[in-house]
Amino acid sequence: KFVHIAASSYPIRSNREIRNELASFPLDANMMYVVMKPIKPDHRAWHYFVECDDALHRIYRLPPPHGVDLHTSSQWFIISREFAEYFATASDQPGTFVHEYIQYAEHVVVADEHFFGTVLRHTEFCTKHHNSNFLYLTFDRWESDMPNFERDPRKCIMVDPDKCGRSPTSLTTDDLVAMDISGDLFARKFSDEVDGEIIPILEEQRARKEQLLNETNPEKSVKEVDTEFEGLGALIVAKETKDSTNPLCLGLGASGNTVRLVSCFRKLIVPTLSSDWETGAVIREEVMPNG
Repeated sequence: KFVHIAASSYPIRSNREIRNELASFPLDANMMYVVMKPIKPDHRAWHYFVECDDALHRIYRLPPPHGVDLHTSSQWFIISREFAEYFATASDQPGTFVHEYIQYAEHVVVADEHFFGTVLRHTEFCTKHHNSNFLYLTFDRWESDMPNFERDPRKCIMVDPDKCGRSPTSLTTDDLVAMDISGDLFARKFSDEVDGEIIPILEEQRARKEQLLNETNPEKSVKEVDTEFEGLGALIVAKETKDSTNPLCLGLGASGNTVRLVSCFRKLIVPTLSSDWETGAVIREEVMPNG
């Protein structure tokens, strides 16, 4: 997996918890928060701008690409190797969606808040999308809701002075409980100037959880099963996952001539994936323990 998070982010789960969570998804799943309803930019904002001295200057009209739905999305995500390679190589390949779209996106204000999600929704990778990036964060109020003399000019760079942005709040020890029950793997943002105690506390919690998991070792305590079942056929289990509570098996691809690693059991298939995802999985109750 390719994990893309900000420098001001920090893991809030132990390393083993993070590995276990990511391993519970298919290897080519892409975790990214995307607003599924497309956005329709105001035609008054369809212009090319140059930022200079914290100001934007209008050059000429630049409408969005025809037939392309724009999606707001997080710029922080966890994506598969295949999707990361697509971003790295397809941008230089004429005819690919990202090559054509980047011609528009590179001239848009705060492009990273819609670029990745729009590319995801318009390519084959949309069938492997899990709509969460496992990142905990909270936001302050919109800068435009504040009195003019209190506004941060860095968040109000649009031509319309009342079109302002907002930023994530810096987390403190008051957020520890909310982070713990969020189910997220990482959190943003942290600042020693705001709260210098929260990182050491998180690190202590992570170390304690890691030690507990290593002592109880639940993955090794599970009886070795899931390798054979009654009937015609066999399960081919990835050796590295055979002792896991969620082993991965070879699944048949949608084309019928490709395979990929997926969960061995139907109940563990990620529900957010496309309905035509060919898993080749079995029902746990039909599995006969080996030995």
